[in-house]
Amino acid sequence: MSTLGIKTDALSFRPLTAGLRVSSPLPSSARISISHNVFRNNSAGVSSGLFAVFFGGSGLEVGIFNNVFIDNSAVFNEFAAGAVAVVPPPSLQDDDQQGNVPTVVFAHNTVSNNQSVDGAGGILLQVESTELDVVGNNLWGNSGDDLVLQSTGIAQALRLLNNNIQSLRLEGTTAPTLDQGNINTQPVYADCGPGCFALVPVLDSPLVNAGLDPAAFGLSWSLPATDAAGEPRINGPRIDIGAYEALEAIFADRFED
Repeated sequence: MSTLGIKTDALSFRPLTAGLRVSSPLPSSARISISHNVFRNNSAGVSSGLFAVFFGGSGLEVGIFNNVFIDNSAVFNEFAAGAVAVVPPPSLQDDDQQGNVPTVVFAHNTVSNNQSVDGAGGILLQVESTELDVVGNNLWGNSGDDLVLQSTGIAQALRLLNNNIQSLRLEGTTAPTLDQGNINTQPVYADCGPGCFALVPVLDSPLVNAGLDPAAFGLSWSLPATDAAGEPRINGPRIDIGAYEALEAIFADRFED
């Protein structure tokens, strides 16, 4: 079995990933940001959108913000949208006791219509002795589970806040330490014309003004200033759930002239 629990017989038939692969072979204390990408129409054995594995030392910060995962397919296993894992080396155990653990933030992404032959077409977040914040994401319409959280280890906080989640699967020893503001509602998106795949919520959507400002909540990270389309990240009294902010009808094509 691999780090992500992938069946090894699948790897001999099809490349593991087809979109973006990011990994650190040695313990890292870097600050890594993956933001404003569209992972679309990728097909591979597993994790065909994004595949990211980090061996994290204390101080590692991984932020995944304002990305769109749509129409990806995993033809041998799960997690068509992607998989992200942070595995600390054994030497990090002493740091655990001081609270200097790696952190992962998966915030304001849209994960939709990804298809898998196995139980989860959405995304996997696997952490061990790591703080994980899953905030403001729109995870809906994928085959099987839309979000799988695998968590083990000690000195770990797992915060699940203000997401729209159709199907969630928890695995491991740690339930969310903070679970609030999450909704479960069928999204309705604005019509942006033929060939357009931008999943922008309509103005009366429950996703609008339903997100969370990390600073107001006392979280240490911040969001980029723009959404997935380059528009201001907050377009109203509060941030919207998902990768896109809703727009007034006059600007629905994202052009002001």
